[in-house]
Amino acid sequence: MSSNNYLPHENELYQKGLSALQRKNYDYAIDLFKELLNNTPYHIESLRQLLCAVRSKHNSSKPVFIDFIRKTLICYFFQLKSIFLIMIKKTLPAIRLQISILCLNPDDIPTLNRLARLFIHEEKLDNALAAFEEILVIDKNNIACLKNLSEIYFKTKNYKKALLMARLILKTKPHDLEAETILKDIAAITTIEKGFDEIKPAV
Repeated sequence: MSSNNYLPHENELYQKGLSALQRKNYDYAIDLFKELLNNTPYHIESLRQLLCAVRSKHNSSKPVFIDFIRKTLICYFFQLKSIFLIMIKKTLPAIRLQISILCLNPDDIPTLNRLARLFIHEEKLDNALAAFEEILVIDKNNIACLKNLSEIYFKTKNYKKALLMARLILKTKPHDLEAETILKDIAAITTIEKGFDEIKPAV
């Protein structure tokens, strides 16, 4: 899904966000992408650009201890609230809260994982992939994340990427049963598809 899928006023906000990010006006970019995600929470590129803007802002400024404490307390409160929302099956508000937490700490792996799980619950697998892929930006050897990615890629028949994730898992954790199963399943599917391709039509 590209920015062209936005309504005209939303596309304008998206382009303004990209422009602000390029100019290193991070606060403005964050506000614009947050506004877009509040209206269209499943737009993948807005999430990616928002996290990019927040990380860039964090990297460009020195951390202040009192801000760290304040953000930690806010994140804790948001997580408690999101747990309650999930319990009463209010998934969309819970997704918005996870995004708010990531605006305070874009490298919070548990929050990214929780966001991905909420996307899966809503059957938004492309969004879940985006959230899991953000985890790899932080920790490229995160086994749990690699397993989740390989599973979703396999389910969506993106066997090339599923194969890559499985091989990355085996580099870090040799003989991992789940990764080996993925490799065997892909090999079997490839063999079957190759067999169909070689079948010659009757004359």
